[in-house]
Amino acid sequence: MVMRAAVCLGLMVLASCASTRRHTGESKDFAPERRFEIAAGKMVELNLDVPASTIVAAEPIDPINPIEVVFEASVAVAWNIHVHDGQEVQYLQQGTDASGVLLYTPSRPGPISLLWENKTGATVSATIRVDGLPVGTTAHWEAP
Repeated sequence: MVMRAAVCLGLMVLASCASTRRHTGESKDFAPERRFEIAAGKMVELNLDVPASTIVAAEPIDPINPIEVVFEASVAVAWNIHVHDGQEVQYLQQGTDASGVLLYTPSRPGPISLLWENKTGATVSATIRVDGLPVGTTAHWEAP
């Protein structure tokens, strides 16, 4: 009887750990790493939708392990992390770099967008990889 209770307790612990596991997106066609050729004046956007259940106490976001996005481009590109608040766009982070690691921990549920824009006069090659999305987050790429 004690052995059976210990096995049940062990399975419950494993189940609870699995339910808070972080991953790279729930959209079935989402590829967490992509290579893009971004034409002059064009952009690539990664759209995420963080569910409310992720933000509340049932499945809190781990502030020690934020969403991590690593990018490398052939030349510097403008990038930003933003949210749409009604008709306004709120920029949370932004810069211009040829490579970088963007770290972001959502403080509220809903859409979050990460954007890379080619403001040069020639095509830019870029590789972007995302990791550590909160459980239940959906993700998709917008690219020309």
